[in-house]
Amino acid sequence: MKNFRAEGDRITEELVTWRRYLHAHAEIGLELPQTADFVEEKLQEMGVTPKRIGHSGVVVMLGQGEKLFFLRADSDGLPILEDTDLPFASKNGNMHACGHDFHTTALLGAVKILKEHESELKGRVMCLFQPGEETQTGALSMIEHGIFADEMPEAGMSLHVFPLDLCTVNSRPGYVCASSDMFTITVTGIGCHGAYAFQGVDPINIASHIVISLQEFQGREVSSNDNMVLTICAINGGDATNVFPNEVVMKGSLRTASNEVRAFGKQRIVEICDGVAKTFRGSAKVDFHGAGAVPMINDVELFHEVLPYVNSISGEDMYHDMVPITGSEDFAEFAALFPCVDFWIGTGSIEQGCVYPLHHPKIVFGEEALPRMAAIFATAAYNWLENHS
Repeated sequence: MKNFRAEGDRITEELVTWRRYLHAHAEIGLELPQTADFVEEKLQEMGVTPKRIGHSGVVVMLGQGEKLFFLRADSDGLPILEDTDLPFASKNGNMHACGHDFHTTALLGAVKILKEHESELKGRVMCLFQPGEETQTGALSMIEHGIFADEMPEAGMSLHVFPLDLCTVNSRPGYVCASSDMFTITVTGIGCHGAYAFQGVDPINIASHIVISLQEFQGREVSSNDNMVLTICAINGGDATNVFPNEVVMKGSLRTASNEVRAFGKQRIVEICDGVAKTFRGSAKVDFHGAGAVPMINDVELFHEVLPYVNSISGEDMYHDMVPITGSEDFAEFAALFPCVDFWIGTGSIEQGCVYPLHHPKIVFGEEALPRMAAIFATAAYNWLENHS
């Protein structure tokens, strides 16, 4: 078994430099011009030829042969104003609060390592730097732009950082992450003076009953074993103390462990909103934002094959079976096409001083994980090709 831990350690200084540049220049969504330019520049310096997918996706191919292994890193940040004291903190109103700067840096490091061993590869490695994960549009955009038009990989892998013990590896075979569907509910009534409520149709009252009804649905129509989480995270309507508005807008998300429960949940959200609104003489329209994300399912056979490659870098004592999370990961769109695995790398726990969760403006990540992640990517791809040659 080939092991690239030493190679990862040797490029630690470069990895830290790359990560800090990406962190300071966080961009969001599908449009990542500075990020994509930076990734292309570094790839060209390594002697490989990158190709754009869509506006800001970057893909590169290494090696020769029939077998094809896929590595993916997401590259987008979040529209969060950073509140850390880091000297390389982002100042542009966006932040890598989910650690995608780590993912991109680690994959750049893996390309550098694999390029130095390219003649030894028993096949090819496709490496994708993907925009738009946070908006749940990136993976589907890459597919729609034809990344697999010529050939489908036989297996794939991604890594994600998480505020767990530093450099631990966390995953499990099977279900890992929930599906995710974001939605907007527009409740329409008839606004009027608050002193004469009988003359109007109160959308605030309707919205309140919708929230309660959705929670009742979650607790009474779905088994607790199905891991469904339905949340309303925003309610906006009205701005006066004595007038109720024509309209209230609510925003929320649905997360499930299976496509069957997901479809049922989406159906019931629409039915409940419509029924409750009509009960109180109003109307409600539900709009789901795009296609959403399917549940992330680690292929069981691939998981058990790749885990020893991962443990050869981190050590078996650093691996932990994780409890499935209700966060989402749009790498699941690739996993729906061919066998894939996703591993979560610890970048510092509460006990180690990293007290803030993902997506928090104060979160910091331990950079010691960077060379391990680069080595894991490279080692897994190299050995999978070796094993399947």
